[in-house]
This record gives sequence, C-alpha cells and structure tokens, in this order.
Amino acid sequence: MRVEHAHRTFPASRSAQRRILAGYLGIAPSAVQIVRTCQMCGGDHGRPRIAGAGFDYSVSHTPDWVVLAVVGEGLVGVDVESPRRALQSLAPHLLTPAERARFDTAPTERRPDLMIRAWTRKEAASKVTGHGLAAFTKLDVSGPIVAVGPGLRLPMDSDIHLREIEAPGGHVAAVATTPRLVRVVACRDRVGDVGSAVREGDPVDLPRGGPR
Repeated sequence: MRVEHAHRTFPASRSAQRRILAGYLGIAPSAVQIVRTCQMCGGDHGRPRIAGAGFDYSVSHTPDWVVLAVVGEGLVGVDVESPRRALQSLAPHLLTPAERARFDTAPTERRPDLMIRAWTRKEAASKVTGHGLAAFTKLDVSGPIVAVGPGLRLPMDSDIHLREIEAPGGHVAAVATTPRLVRVVACRDRVGDVGSAVREGDPVDLPRGGPR
C-alpha cells in the first residue's frame, strides 16, 4: 500500500491491518483484535497476530510503503526496506561468519545491495522466530532455507523458507514462511497494492479487495 506522506505511515499501517484482516475474519475492521504478546517473555511488544485466527500475518513499512503478508497455515514474516538505507557499516554485527566472508570478498559496488538484501531476509526470518536483532548473527539467510547457528533455539520444528518478493520504487522486500511458497499473489484494493503470500496448493484467484 502506498503512503503519500511519511508521517501517515503508522496510522496507515494500523488501518490497513484492520481492514484487510477483517476481510479474512468476516467482521468489521473495528472488531479486529490484534495482540502483541511476546513469544519469549510474555510482554506486550511481540509480533502482531490475531488470537485464535486460522491464519498468520506480518506487516512491514518504510516511510512510503506498507506491505502486509498473510498465510493460511504456519507462520509468516515480511520486511521491506528503502534502497537508500545504508547498512554496510553494520555487517560485523549482523552477518554470520559465512555471510561475512562472502560479503568481504564481493566487489565494493555490490556490497550495499548485498547488505540490504541480507538485512531484509533476516528481518523477515526473525519475525517468524520472534528473536529480533540479537539473533541476526545466528541466522544465515543466504539460501532458500534459513540455516540456524549454534546456541539459538527456535520456537518451532519446521524449516523457515525465504523468498524475495517484488517491491515498488526500487525497494527490497522478502518474506519468510514455515510453509513452502510457490508463488506470491498481489491483491489490489482501492487504496493500493497489498502482497499476499500463497503456499503450495492454495487457490490464487483472489477477489478485488483482497482474499476473503
């Protein structure tokens, strides 16, 4: 979803979440109850979800865009980043040893793109695991499945699958899921474009206004 003014990003994100999720739940947007209980400590700063819903969702935004992804089974994490974001200096603090070795040997002109793609994939994966930045150096995201380093315990037994998705305006976006995706369906509504993650076997003929 495109946000015309940066100061409107947060309220636009909240509005989009309620409006789109209401379509899945068959209720009014005002009735959608989003909880943010942390999987690790029980605090109220965890990933947003709908208690008791038969699906999972994730949301990310830049000053210009809001991206929301939904899966009907398993867990999902999504991240979108501006191509202008400078992250190279953070490489020692974010990359696994194997990722750092590849980064250090890459041509200098490729490093900004490599770093922002690594960040985006790690953000998406960490939204699935619930760990956050502290786990970035333990999550190798260079392949299609997240490789977990020693000392990091995941709250699920399934693999975490990674996929980069198209994003407008040169933005970089990635989605992480516990079900394996075969394609991503973009659903258009009256305020913009919303990305919907689709797993293998799911229908793809989605109505105007988003999945129901």
